[in-house]
Amino acid sequence: LHAVERPLRRKRPHTLYQRRHGIRRIPDASGRMARNHTHNAEKMRITLSAAVTADGFLDDNSPRRLMISTPEDWEAVLRLRASHDAILAGAETLRRDDPALLLRDAAARELRRARGMRPDLTKVTLTHSGRLSPSMRFFTEGDADRYVFSEKELPELKGVAEVISSDSSITASAIVTELVERLLVEGGASVLRMFLAEGMADTVRRAVNPQLTLGPERGGAQFRFEVPEGAACRRENLGGMEVATCTLRPDTRDE
Repeated sequence: LHAVERPLRRKRPHTLYQRRHGIRRIPDASGRMARNHTHNAEKMRITLSAAVTADGFLDDNSPRRLMISTPEDWEAVLRLRASHDAILAGAETLRRDDPALLLRDAAARELRRARGMRPDLTKVTLTHSGRLSPSMRFFTEGDADRYVFSEKELPELKGVAEVISSDSSITASAIVTELVERLLVEGGASVLRMFLAEGMADTVRRAVNPQLTLGPERGGAQFRFEVPEGAACRRENLGGMEVATCTLRPDTRDE
């Protein structure tokens, strides 16, 4: 899909990503890739973003995509994407919703081009089962670098994404590398919980639609977030969506 080799912007080379759109295997995903590595801790900012129903569901149990956000909230999400370098959604989200995960802001796209970057955010996903089709919009739409973290080698994705397979279980620490400074995680529920459990979230944006309730019979995956003591939250109403943006770890990169 991408005939021109254009590596991601980076401050120094990383041995894991020396080739785009190939298959690479790593025996262990810890060490330099961990958040507690000093280089990563100084430069990383990770935002979790989710829209939920009044009873905490990210989706329902139907095969169709459930629209939870109002247009005003969705516009805010698109602006949030523009402030990040990479966007992550789990394989279950790709299979269910088939999102393109594109950067829609024309000005933001032009700014990225001017900086020598691809116009769309770097796309990242992770899969345990390996059930990903190269025909998904994640792979076919947009001008972006794409990375798949997998517990299996996926030769069917060769040429459309860089596949990073590992002998160990996929963790948030394994995903967060030196290649990006600002990562936006948009789901699904298990992925959001994984980042929180590993302490790999700096900001959590949770938008609630108080007019939409599913109940246990119709509800799918749930994502509940308890604000930690001392966390600062900014609250706003966007077209009826009750949005709370909570800072778990202040940004000290410029200090």
